[in-house]
Amino acid sequence: RTYTLSLHDALPISVSPERAQYLTYSWSVESAPGGSNPTFVNSTAAITKINGLAGGETRVRLTVSDGEKTDYVISLIDVKNGDPCTT
Repeated sequence: RTYTLSLHDALPISVSPERAQYLTYSWSVESAPGGSNPTFVNSTAAITKINGLAGGETRVRLTVSDGEKTDYVISLIDVKNGDPCTT
């Protein structure tokens, strides 16, 4: 299954309108349960999809930079019975 991830609105980084064009995104997996092989469809997009999740908890990190400031948010994806719950 493929799950869509969108966390950029949860980031505490504040960007002025003139810096918004310089935003870069980087998704990474912090931890995943055994049997998982999580991969991002596009690890440098603001909104991406993740494949290869097995049952259990997977922690993902989205890092955002405007070239001057960098910040990140970590989210937990808990897959139970094939259905994800993101926090």
